[in-house]
Amino acid sequence: MKRLLLRPVALVFLLLFLSNQGNAQIHSVVFNGSWSSALSPGFSMSKEARKDVKINKASGWGADLGVRYSITDKLLISVSGGYQFYAVDQDSALGRWGWKFWETRYKGNVRDMLNSDTTLKADLQPRETMESYPVFINCSYSFYETAPFTFSAHAGVGVIFYYRKFMLEETWSKYYPAAGYTFLYSFRDFAPTKAGNPIALKIGAECDYRISEIFGVNSSVSYLQIIDSGRKLGYDNFPFRRAVQAKLGLTIYY
Repeated sequence: MKRLLLRPVALVFLLLFLSNQGNAQIHSVVFNGSWSSALSPGFSMSKEARKDVKINKASGWGADLGVRYSITDKLLISVSGGYQFYAVDQDSALGRWGWKFWETRYKGNVRDMLNSDTTLKADLQPRETMESYPVFINCSYSFYETAPFTFSAHAGVGVIFYYRKFMLEETWSKYYPAAGYTFLYSFRDFAPTKAGNPIALKIGAECDYRISEIFGVNSSVSYLQIIDSGRKLGYDNFPFRRAVQAKLGLTIYY
């Protein structure tokens, strides 16, 4: 996992290096906040994102930084890196995670304790999240300009470094009849993290509003498609196959 985490860090340093080497060609730097939601096979946000493993929903917030270079007056190439946090909703998540400790030992212990003591109760709530670090190379073409607005279409290819996490929130209670008192205690168990770096494509549209010579506002909407690589690159454990993403942020022009 440490080796996997070093990859996006190295790419960020490469991005900064290229920026310093080509100041004369830099068009702008864009910092965006983003919202993303997984789509079902039918491109709906209200249905299952992955029917094969019963992922109902995956959505969250993030941010990214991009450096855009001018190729022509209308054509820009950009490199971006960011962070995205997803909350994941999955049916029967505990049983589908493949947590060996739970399956081979702990599940049986919980069952035995509850069967042997009627004053003991347990509330087990699974929580699933994913942190991702998308790195993309994008190409955008300005198809319409009317000052101070610029409307563009963009397409890109990149890698999404992800860490999918699972924890079990346990709340136990024991009732003492003689005292008429219920003792409560809670804790969390963490399953091994699932990680990978699948390849993704994206297309979309964006709008730039230039406030001054230096500053502007950027907004965009993109469709994201994860490339099927089977069991390679962690594709099989990625919680969705397609997503929609909206961004809004600040542009600094050079």
